[in-house]
This record gives sequence, structure tokens and C-alpha cells, in this order.
Amino acid sequence: MVSVQQVPSHSASEAPALSQLPEVSVILPTHNRRDLFQRSLRSVLNQSIAMIEVIVIDNACDDGTSEILDAILDPRVKVLRTDSLLNAPAARNWGLENARAAYVAFQDDDDVWLIQKLEKQLAVLQAAGEDCALCLSGYIRCLPRSDLAERFRPYYFDQVDFKQGVLLRNFSVIATPGWLARTTAVRDVGGFDEEMPARNDWELALRLAMEYSMAYVAEPCFLQDQTRATSMMYKEDLAAVALERLDGKYADYWQKHPKTRAAHALYIGRCRLIQKDQLGAGRRWLLTAIKHVPWAWKAWLWLMISWAPLRLRRRIYSARKG
Repeated sequence: MVSVQQVPSHSASEAPALSQLPEVSVILPTHNRRDLFQRSLRSVLNQSIAMIEVIVIDNACDDGTSEILDAILDPRVKVLRTDSLLNAPAARNWGLENARAAYVAFQDDDDVWLIQKLEKQLAVLQAAGEDCALCLSGYIRCLPRSDLAERFRPYYFDQVDFKQGVLLRNFSVIATPGWLARTTAVRDVGGFDEEMPARNDWELALRLAMEYSMAYVAEPCFLQDQTRATSMMYKEDLAAVALERLDGKYADYWQKHPKTRAAHALYIGRCRLIQKDQLGAGRRWLLTAIKHVPWAWKAWLWLMISWAPLRLRRRIYSARKG
């Protein structure tokens, strides 16, 4: 069951009235991350642009997040609730359907926006003209053990080339918390693909790039929190499933770029080799890579590795990532 709720509107006098059309709609899905979500939402509401609406998707939360949302007094916050868990693309699409502003941004419930993120991106996107549908931004990635990684130099954006596929260098600058997009453009290309278990931001950006130009703000505009590590094999398995969908969905496109299709096939093949009962599928993908690029030595190498026992294949795979 789903419901739409407007949070109580007894907010401070400087908050914009609900009747005013917002400049930006911010879509923020959350599922059982009460403390992180509050930090994320606070960073959105503290933006230097006050005329925003924040569409929070209460994605089957049962950890007290719903009660916190009920107590929010800021009229800019609108809550969409569902009792059944939605995947990330479906949750974002639901928010997109309810967005009222001409521009839309997407926030994750564990990331933190810097105060001028939207202001800087809005200026760039408006100056770029109607044929520009998406403005990306740089960020700082917070890693386990308090390590930091910067992702905001101009060359990160200059090297974005969708013909190189989802494995392109500096793919990470496509992350949705760094987006500001024209709402009509995102809707016109169909929104997020709800069948993509991963890389759904990249896939939507590809469709936007086929129709529009892009711009970027080459400075840090948010902090990406990756301090809670997820299983590498789990994440890469989801990426492999996403790549399989991309391979079929854009078959004609990849036929023009055989090196890219070979790289995708190699990635999928390696991931399949470390999964139980997926040996045949892994070999087929490796042979696909070799078919498109016969001199792809890594595909040949992994094809030989495929004859090793599963435990050894996994150790080699992990050593490669170490």
C-alpha cells in the first residue's frame, strides 16, 4: 500500500509557502537509515537556494524514520510512503512523477550536499541553454579508515565518453547525488530503468546524452559516504547483471564499438566465473569478448583460469582487486 503525506507546515517564517512553485525538486529515497537520512536531509534543506521541494520516499521504513518525518515542520518536505520495498530506480521514478519544479536533483540518504551545490549547478545549467539537460558535479568520496578520494578535477568530466561503455574511466562522476537535470528531459527519455539492479544512473545518463548535451561543475559539491563497505562480490554481481541488460538493450549501439562490448563481456565473464553454477555462462561471455576483440589477452587468460577450481578462481579474482 502506498500513500502521499504532506509533513506538518508549522515551519519558520522564512520557509517558502507551499503555493509557490519551487525552482528545484529534490528526490530523496530512504530505507531504514534513520540517522544518516537526517544528516542527508539537513544538507538539502540548508541549501543556499530556498525555493526547493524535497520529495522524501519513505521506502518501507520501520526503524523510526517515519516518525521523524511526521515531526518535520518544514513545508518544503513532502513524503511519499510505501509499505513494500521499492528498488532505487522505482523509488526515484515515483519521486519524479510528483516533481513540480523545472529542475530535478537526486540525493542519496547517506550523502551530504555542500551548501551551494544547487545554486552553482543551476547557474551552469541555465547558462548552457535548453539543449543541455544535465549538470554533473564533483565530489569528495569518504572511504573506510578515514581515507578520502577527490572526484572533481576537470579531466574527470572531460574523459566521460559513453562510447567507452559503463566501464569508462572516471565513471563515478555520473553518480546521481551530483545531478541537476531538466525535469522534462528526464521524463521524456523515460526516467530510470527499473530493471537495472545497478548502474541505473549511468544508463539514464546515456539516454540523456543521446538527446542532449551535458555540463558540469568541476569542484566538490557533495560528500559521498562509502565508509560502510558492501561485499565486493555482491556489488560486482549486481554490476554484471546490469551490464547484461545494457548489452541487450543497446545491442545496435555496442556493435559500433566492439572494444567496448568486449570490455563489458570480459567484466561479466569474470564475475560469472566466481559464482557457483555459473561456469558455463562465464566462459560464454569470455568467448564473446574474444569474438569482438580476438587479441583481448585478458579474456584468454580468464578463459584458462576458468578450468581452475571455484575457490582458486575466487582467490585470483580477489587478488586482482587487492
